[in-house]
Amino acid sequence: MCNCATAGPPCSPTPAIRRARSACLGEACAAAALLTAHAKIDGRLSLQLRADAVLRLLFAECTASGSLRGIAQLDDDLDAPVDLRELERPMLAITVENAGLDPREPLRYQSLRSN
Repeated sequence: MCNCATAGPPCSPTPAIRRARSACLGEACAAAALLTAHAKIDGRLSLQLRADAVLRLLFAECTASGSLRGIAQLDDDLDAPVDLRELERPMLAITVENAGLDPREPLRYQSLRSN
């Protein structure tokens, strides 16, 4: 189950912002779960998306055991994104973490993509 959280003091975002945040978070959680299952990850996979405006943070993480969590932070003062392809200077990071030979030192692989 995804947990939605916002940074800073409690606020009352508009219904459009709440819907956009829920939609973005749902899509990110679904993508993380699908990628984790498809790639047969033994540890965890996380997706993180940031942009210059509107979308401050979109994060989703899924583990091999099926735990799923996420967070979406949108700028309440701007119009909510309808399409993530319209974001200004987005940065996407996908991180895969698997158990290493030493359980205290997991193996991490990360891919970054910016536009």
